Amino acid sequence: MFSPVALQTTLPEPARALPSAPRLQDIVVTVQKDGAVLLNRERVDFAALAARLHQILQIRSDDMILLRGDGEMELSKFAEVIDLANGAGLQQVALMAR
Repeated sequence: MFSPVALQTTLPEPARALPSAPRLQDIVVTVQKDGAVLLNRERVDFAALAARLHQILQIRSDDMILLRGDGEMELSKFAEVIDLANGAGLQQVALMAR
């Protein structure tokens, strides 16, 4: 009879998947006709918008925002958002059409 013989083997380690880089979405600021401001669909207090934009800029190299407004909103609010974005370090503002 044969007796079982064990062979010593070394198996390769499974390749570790590198974490995929998170897909960076565009920074979209929406100004609604009642003056409410949304940052990527999340309602943001206007007074906190500059700080939030600055935080986003710290983790992203993209310095552009997309600005969307309701057709009935006041243009002065658009100007305020552009000014806040520039103050936060975002240099490019693109206007979105509906």
